[in-house]
Amino acid sequence: MAIYQLNAGKINGIDYSNNQPILTVSGNKITIRLLGDSFPFIEALLEEFIDGSGNPFATVAAFISYWNTYVGAKVITTPLSVVETPSITTLASSATVAAGARSVTIITNSDFVGTILGVNATADSVYTFAAQAGNTLGAIAITMSAGSATVLKTI
Repeated sequence: MAIYQLNAGKINGIDYSNNQPILTVSGNKITIRLLGDSFPFIEALLEEFIDGSGNPFATVAAFISYWNTYVGAKVITTPLSVVETPSITTLASSATVAAGARSVTIITNSDFVGTILGVNATADSVYTFAAQAGNTLGAIAITMSAGSATVLKTI
């Protein structure tokens, strides 16, 4: 198992910020590629990443928050193949998606301003959370000060 350390925008001591790294998250699988490249240069599980102090990331949300703080590059979450029709809810104010779903996708509108799980979220973006096989997700807090969001939830 490889260990990748994120420290003040560097990955294992190398600064990739000028190459615009793109982070893709699917479940607990983390993939990092450079803008314009088709293939990733890192594909690893969440437990293979540590922060600048050498601490592992407890959740994917914690990893994304750290990534956004120090790297600031684009984050892409990959959608799941959905065989059941998800419930669809449009939110016009802050809300919490109840725990117990297998997957939750949050689609922010063009004037969305707010956070998801305490991390600043971008307008016109898609955020997908997927539980590992046999598990379900915890509650997901969405705080909005403007705009709206659509939530697709599969139980």
